[in-house]
Formats: sequence, structure tokens, C-alpha cells
Amino acid sequence: MEVTILDRDKRISVNLAGDLTTEDGVVVAVRVLDLSASGFRLVADDELLLGERVLLRIGRGDGMPATVKWVVGREVGGSFLQKAKTVL
Repeated sequence: MEVTILDRDKRISVNLAGDLTTEDGVVVAVRVLDLSASGFRLVADDELLLGERVLLRIGRGDGMPATVKWVVGREVGGSFLQKAKTVL
């Protein structure tokens, strides 16, 4: 049996208010639960679609373009289109 170990960026547990803007311009309030240089996990106030392109904004910072990779109920995981240079 072959086992593959996936390289994952270090995740940081957080509890931050933010918003996601969809390609259609819909703004969805979110609570970010964890962050890494390559992605995030959050809870969204509205339904998001698998594969949807979004812009994640936390606080007053610039938004980070991302893609929704998984959805379980209101919990959502996504990956940034480019790795973040800093994570908090």
C-alpha cells in the first residue's frame, strides 16, 4: 500500500468577521475559523457553491481571490488563487 503525505501550509485558528464577494457581486457575511497561506475555512451566512470564485475580505484589508473547494452545510473551505505572503 502506498501512502501519500500531502504538504499543507500551517493553519492558524482564528475567529474573524469578514465577507465574501461572489462573481455575481453578492456579498456574504462570514466568520473565518482558520487561515493558511493557501486557504481558509469559514462559516457563511448564505449558501456558497462548490467551485465558485470569490473574493475574501477580512476587516478593512484588500480582498484575496479564492475558489470554494468544499461545502458542508454553512461551513466552507477554499483555496487562494495565489499564496498569501503573510497570514496574520
